[in-house]
Parts: sequence; C-alpha cells; structure tokens
Amino acid sequence: MKHFYDIVLTALLITTMSCQKTAAPYISVGQDTYEVQSESVELNIPVKCNVSSSASIEYEGEESGWIFLLPSVLYGDGVYSLWIDEYNDVLEDRSAILKITAGSESKEVRVVQFSRNSIGISPMNLATKTASGTFPVEVACSKSWTVSLDKDCSGWLAVDKTQGEGVGTVNVSVEALQNDSETKTGHITFTSGDLSVQMVVQHGYAQQIGNLVWAKANVGEPGMFASSPDDVGMLYQYNSRVAWPNSYPETSPCPEGMVVGQTDNGYTDWSRENDPCPEGWRIPSIEEIRTLVGLQDDKKFYWLASETSGFKIPGVVAGIDDVDAATATSVDMKGGIFIPQSGNRDRDTGEQLNTWSATMTSRTRPGQNWDMYILWIDSSDSFSADAINGNLSAYPVRCVAE
Repeated sequence: MKHFYDIVLTALLITTMSCQKTAAPYISVGQDTYEVQSESVELNIPVKCNVSSSASIEYEGEESGWIFLLPSVLYGDGVYSLWIDEYNDVLEDRSAILKITAGSESKEVRVVQFSRNSIGISPMNLATKTASGTFPVEVACSKSWTVSLDKDCSGWLAVDKTQGEGVGTVNVSVEALQNDSETKTGHITFTSGDLSVQMVVQHGYAQQIGNLVWAKANVGEPGMFASSPDDVGMLYQYNSRVAWPNSYPETSPCPEGMVVGQTDNGYTDWSRENDPCPEGWRIPSIEEIRTLVGLQDDKKFYWLASETSGFKIPGVVAGIDDVDAATATSVDMKGGIFIPQSGNRDRDTGEQLNTWSATMTSRTRPGQNWDMYILWIDSSDSFSADAINGNLSAYPVRCVAE
C-alpha cells in the first residue's frame, strides 16, 4: 500500500512542477496613463506580476533624460518609482513610456508631464520712442489668455485683440499726446487662468533734439523711466544695472551692499546687458551729452527755479538755446528736456552728495582707468561736460533712443 501512495505522490509532484513550468506570466498595472504637473515629482506605479519583470523608459520626442527610474527590476509584485524633473516649458507637454516586460509579456504605461502653467510676454515693458505708432508684443502661453487695459488708458492706448491661445501677437497702439511736455503711463494685463503678467507702457517720454531722441525723464528702476521729468529717479554705478536709492533733497549714508572705492574694473564701455535704460534705449556718450548742453559761450540750457517753472524741484531745461530754455515750464519745455537737481553717491564713501547740482552719467571712460565722464550743472549756470569721477560713484541715468 505504501508503494501505491508513493507512486501517487510522485505523480502529483510531477504534475505540479509541470504546471509551474507552463504557467503564463501576467502583468497588471493600476492605470495605463499617469499625468503630472510641471514641478519635480516622484511618481510610484504599482505593478502585480507573477514572475520577475524589468522596466525601461522610452521618451516620446527629442528631449530625454528627465525621468530617473528605480528599481529597474522587480521580483514579483512591487512598485516602480519614477523621479521626474521639473519642466519649465510653457508651450507643449512632454511624455514618455514606462515599458514593463515579464518573459514574453509586456505592458506600457504612458507618463505625461504638463507644461508649466505660465504666461510670458516680450517685451516686458514698453517705452515708446515716437509720438504715435503700433508696437508688437509677443505672447507665449500653453493655454488661452486675455488682454485688458487700465480704464484711464482710453484715448491714447489700445490693443488689437483682447484674447488668444498659445503663441500669438498683440499689437499695442499709442496716439499722439496734446503737447511735447505731456507723459502718460498705462498698464496692459495679460491673464491665463490664475496667472497674469502686467506690461507698463510709458508714452510721451521721447523728445527729438537734433539727430537724437532723448528721454524726458531719468531712469527709475532698471528698464523703466521715472514717473515724471521732475522725478530724480535712481542712481547707477558704471556698467551696472543695480539701482541705488536717490535720497534727494537729503544726504544719506552708503546703502547696504554698495561697493565703493577706486578700482579699474576693466570695462571699456557700458555693456548692453548692464544698461538700465528701457528696451530700445541706451546711455549716451559724453560727446552726445556735450552736444545736448552746448559750449561755455553757446549754452543750450538754463537753470530754472521750481517757484517759477512749475517743476517740483529746481533743474535745467537743456537741448535748446538758453534764451528759449529760460522761458520753459513744466507744461511747455519748448522742445528741450528737463534735468532735475539730484546729486550723486560718492565713489569712496557711497554717501549721497552734491544735491545742489543737476547731474547725468555717460557711457564714456577717459582711457583705461577707474574713472568715467559725467555732466554736472549748478544753479549759477556753471557746468562741465568734461567732469571725471570714479566708476564706483553713482549718478542719475538719462537715455537716448537706439
């Protein structure tokens, strides 16, 4: 009898082993597609499998290497973890395939990472150089967007469309103002979902003098004109876009972080990437400044007191004969530009000094040293367009159109 049972047990073992050898592998995943946002993220994909499996990433499109897979092999049920890099594109989603293989069976799981939810415009801000005209603004967005204007912009600022999708162009139009002393600032808001970006449009800040177009106001924050011709704006060191505070009419100590002293920084010209003027504008050369203010015996400026000129602070109207400049006011600059009394920050101490003079920096250096040419004019009409100061002193910036 025992011999009979041994035969039966052996047969069962053989049958079981035969079934194990012939059992078909299977792979089961929770879902065929996973979608993730643009931020870096860990994505865990559970897998059920009755045998060992391996996984690999196949990228769709030209971009690769943005997913790190661990582990790449599972021994039965488990989880494949995908570390997905941050994605900064704003126009198109990207995708890849997680391919899981077990014997002759395979399963594909598609991973889609959404483009960054963002909206961008170029240029970011607009400072017009003509009395009127139309200027294109490029919009880059992965979704639909809308355009809106400040309510008080009607009559001088307009756009040719109020909505769009993806990449597009919005044409911004400006109308001529009533006189050459008027300036306007408006805002255009581009919105996509919860995101928005605002463009500042500064119009009427351009004045043709000779063969150059001069700005009517100093530079405030980098890439922006100050709010008005009698706003002193900010102060800039040579070849730098860092704006230092202008404490006029008060003196003030060196701002925190401002480097001062004598140095030859090797700059031979003010580079465009460090120029704080708005797009399409640049810092003038000392030769251009000399042409603006004229010669000692043929001055093209006149000092104006605030009590009689209507400007908030004293300064000079420059770029026209001194006889005409003497009659200029805040509402009629007679075709010139107003340079406000402002002062500068000292090269060695960083303190605000010389608040009794109208000043302006140039992009010109007198040879290979640590100096730069600047303009200063005081209330007695004394002036110098050949003045030299250290390149770590900080002065107001006035721009000319490129």
